[in-house]
Amino acid sequence: MFLYVHVDFFTSKDLELHNRLQKIFNLKINDHSYLMRNEPFVEEITVRYAYWRKANHIHKYFVDNFGFKENNTKYDCEYDKLMIFKDVLGDLLSSKSKNLAEKILPRMKGHYFGDQSIDEYSADSLYWNDLEYTFKILNDLENIINIFANTKILYKAHW
Repeated sequence: MFLYVHVDFFTSKDLELHNRLQKIFNLKINDHSYLMRNEPFVEEITVRYAYWRKANHIHKYFVDNFGFKENNTKYDCEYDKLMIFKDVLGDLLSSKSKNLAEKILPRMKGHYFGDQSIDEYSADSLYWNDLEYTFKILNDLENIINIFANTKILYKAHW
């Protein structure tokens, strides 16, 4: 399962990033005079930002709340819904309650989805580590969205 960040550079506010990309790739970025010329030009970029393996509870949340239906297809994720998910994860991580986790973010059954159990909270628990990782990713996305005005967050699963 993957989360992608797609940025449209026409609306980016980060001029320093534009300058770094121009130097690295020797490209023209966000300069509308180059639109009609035959020169390299970065218009948009998509970055695979997060990866989960057998985190069936995270996948279940995307299926239930973002309309994910097709395998190996990128789906737009509404920013507001992602921030609600971040709040859900924050509440679970604060409580460290197995019972609450089973109610709010249960495991999903499936052929490739791995373990179905939810452990008590511990640093070694894959379930809880997936929650912490996802919370961090969603927290970081807030900062990315603040830098890039026209950013899409995309989710894709492949099984």
